[in-house]
Amino acid sequence: MRALSECRLYGIVDLGYVEESDVDRVAQQMIEGGVDLIQLRGKGKSLEELAGYAARLHDLTAGSSTPLIMNDHAEIANRIKVEGVHV
Repeated sequence: MRALSECRLYGIVDLGYVEESDVDRVAQQMIEGGVDLIQLRGKGKSLEELAGYAARLHDLTAGSSTPLIMNDHAEIANRIKVEGVHV
């Protein structure tokens, strides 16, 4: 897993722009394209919806040693055990 201090290319999966059916594909393409970390952003989504997305994405990012950052919701970051939270 990359240290956060070494991350330079920061990908954001914003659920306001990415369709639900495309979330995994978009994240995988970011990983294949060389992002150093991915942030999940979901303004307006419920905590349970966001936790579900975070769990799915964390399975994907952990397999590629790409840190996953949760936007705004430390409680989800703690529950899913992602690598960080952006507040």
